Amino acid sequence: VTFTYRLAWERGTGPCGYGCSETDIGRTGNSSSSMLSDLHWTCSIGCGASPVKIGGINYTLTSVSQHSNGWEQGEGFFKYELKDHDQYSIILENIPWTPNNGSSASSLGIMKAVVDLSIRGDTHKPNGSPYASLPSIIGIPYNCSTTITLPVNDPDGDLVQCRWADADECGAGCSNVPPNTIILDQMNCTLTVSASASTLNIIDFKYRLTLVVEDFPRNFLDFGGRNLSSSNRISAVPVQ
Repeated sequence: VTFTYRLAWERGTGPCGYGCSETDIGRTGNSSSSMLSDLHWTCSIGCGASPVKIGGINYTLTSVSQHSNGWEQGEGFFKYELKDHDQYSIILENIPWTPNNGSSASSLGIMKAVVDLSIRGDTHKPNGSPYASLPSIIGIPYNCSTTITLPVNDPDGDLVQCRWADADECGAGCSNVPPNTIILDQMNCTLTVSASASTLNIIDFKYRLTLVVEDFPRNFLDFGGRNLSSSNRISAVPVQ
């Protein structure tokens, strides 16, 4: 199975390394620094009695901010042989979130994906997980209401929904937005944000958003001998 991921860091703190610039675009990074050396994609459920490290985070740099305190972003992939048609949980733990007021770097996050290699009755192939793409940082105008659409898609044409991540899917780095300030339309995968003096009232503050994108059958689906309806999730992918 090939796993593809996209990660973003404050510029110079990710695999690109100190002094990261546009000249590094296309180069594979190095995660040997003390902060990143313990970061691995791990199969936590389905690969045996104990968790198994199955991939690193040495991505290929795809974009970088020109500002010294900006960001860097990259994409990478790894392959691992999953031998059974059972459900697997793939996680990335101890993610150091960007320090901020009320949100220190000790708020270590988690990303968790759920994979099921059962064969679909309609395509006669394993399921293709949904995917989403968002900038690492989204600016919100102050004192305005803004709607953010998550561009989501599914290779099998399944229904795609979005929800807030549960505690076991984001660790100590879950969403930290004040209650009732962001409305999530799960069916349409849109976020409506109200940034005002009474809600998101700290200008230039970076808030975390931790979401999960899931796919559901449009009709009844034979999935490895199980009959799934439109209310049965097939797989789950993190978006943070």
